[in-house]
Amino acid sequence: MEAESQKCAVCSKKFPTSSKGKKYCSEGCRRIAEFEIRRINRRLERLEDRRADEEMDVLAPVHYNDMLGRSPEERLHTIETQIKAEKTRLAALVNSG
Repeated sequence: MEAESQKCAVCSKKFPTSSKGKKYCSEGCRRIAEFEIRRINRRLERLEDRRADEEMDVLAPVHYNDMLGRSPEERLHTIETQIKAEKTRLAALVNSG
């Protein structure tokens, strides 16, 4: 009978499931996940601040496009897409760790 295995959230390497509830294949991968969680949280804070600024720009009576020609609505959509991607990765790390 084959032992159950799970996939490491960091390196995707399969490793045997232990009774201790180990979630990463090594101490190094656990540390990398902790670092990435902190990095994502910092990035989410910055993105949330940018989103608040863009929401104010959307409500402003005069709209200015940025250097790429994007309106405040387009910039807001881009930021919300980035927030969603970061939250998805964060959930993958937290749920496996």
